[in-house]
Amino acid sequence: MWCFVTTWASYIIVAAFLYPFTLGCYNLFLHPLRPYPGPRIFAAFRFPYVIAGALGYLPQMVLEMHRRYGPVIRVAPDELAFDSTTAWRTIYDIQKGRSPLERDPHFLPPAAPGVKQYPSMGTANNSEHSKFRRLLGHAFSAQALQAQEHLVQRHVDLLIASLRSTSASSEKPQDLATWFLWSAFDIVGDLALGESFSCVENRTFHTWPETVMAGFEAGLLISAVRRYVPLTLAWRLVPASVLRKRADHFTMARSIVNNRMRKGADARPDFLSYIMRHSGDEEYFKGFVDSAEKVVPTAALIVMAGGHSISTLLTSTVYFLLRRPETMKRLVEEIRSSFTSAEEINYTTASARLPYMLAVFDEVLRLLPPVGFGIPRMVPQEGLVVDGQLVPSGTRVSVFHLAAARSPRNFHKPDEFLPERWLKEEKIQSMFDNDVQSASLPFSVGPRSCIGRNMAYLEMRLVLSQLLWNFDISLDPLAPDRLKAKIFIAPKRLPLPVYLTPVNQSS
Repeated sequence: MWCFVTTWASYIIVAAFLYPFTLGCYNLFLHPLRPYPGPRIFAAFRFPYVIAGALGYLPQMVLEMHRRYGPVIRVAPDELAFDSTTAWRTIYDIQKGRSPLERDPHFLPPAAPGVKQYPSMGTANNSEHSKFRRLLGHAFSAQALQAQEHLVQRHVDLLIASLRSTSASSEKPQDLATWFLWSAFDIVGDLALGESFSCVENRTFHTWPETVMAGFEAGLLISAVRRYVPLTLAWRLVPASVLRKRADHFTMARSIVNNRMRKGADARPDFLSYIMRHSGDEEYFKGFVDSAEKVVPTAALIVMAGGHSISTLLTSTVYFLLRRPETMKRLVEEIRSSFTSAEEINYTTASARLPYMLAVFDEVLRLLPPVGFGIPRMVPQEGLVVDGQLVPSGTRVSVFHLAAARSPRNFHKPDEFLPERWLKEEKIQSMFDNDVQSASLPFSVGPRSCIGRNMAYLEMRLVLSQLLWNFDISLDPLAPDRLKAKIFIAPKRLPLPVYLTPVNQSS
């Protein structure tokens, strides 16, 4: 009997070693993607991709792979990454004669145990997504932005007043990254849910945005791990504290959404007002607003994107400006010479009078985009031609924005912060003549491009204009290098310690 057990144990041990060895050999020498270049360990196994992603280094590694191996690389046994502007369009945009490519189902964070996952714009398939986009399009229209601007401006004024008060009472550096995050969550809470989280006023995080971020990170971890273990087991790897936060998040979210929906569509011009007003326009959304649980996933996605992404962009913008004083000087002069008082600064005037500011934003978005990852799409049954190469069915294909926007094939001096490359009058017969600006698409392209793009520019223009109108800023020498930040889906939040000197501008 003992001999029988040890024999089978030996077989199992041998099989455990032989299977990955055989799989790796197949992927390297027989797989349809074997001709594509890339590190052999990435071509043989998926786990290097998963580990690099979990540690926050995958986009940076893919950037270096492209620089070494070329415009198309094999980043996993069944996945290719491209860095060209044509690949952006082919993979993510609508193409004549075919439907948009579907997302990789493994990339989407799964629902927590015991939680029914209602569709949202982030998890919907292509057919559902188009319906969500039409519904939410009303909330992000030009008319809606105009109606919502006064809500944003109120929070910007509170941020500036709080920074003035804090900088006057303390000689210590202020962490602008935290202030920007507080303000961004206050704004998106007000716009999306009808009530501010009051982070700036209380100078601390509200529970909900904190739990949204924790849940988001847990979902990404599960998305990676579930390739190797059953989903129920994967969830056991998540710390109990994170699971509790997720449960609290759903309870709190239902309460906040219910409170807002009880007030009705006409109470105020926030996102939920447009959802309530237009959810009956399509059969798909009949009954959508009858249950807060159906609305919560969409509201949580808006809160996460609007809070974390915009605050990250503002933090990166101030950091890069302070690291290049001549750029900061030029932008400050543009702002302070374009207005006679802070009250003149609004979205319309800032858009019309501050072209250099837009160039600064474009350059920050190129260097450190809100989403540095490649969001993979699935090649359909008939295959797909990308950059002249026929990619076989079932392959995952993507463009990592960080790699495309910092490729020396697409941009001159790709790792340097040079906003001048985006100004047409300075680009003529300059070193930036050969820049492929369409390779930098920080809000993506096609039917799943970021619907909140205009709202992001509204908020960023107002915050940065008012900040540089009201303060001279200097960087604390201990500030970490943002280009070395870990990138999960978005760059990891790092502190931005600065010294603020109030400027006595006329009002």
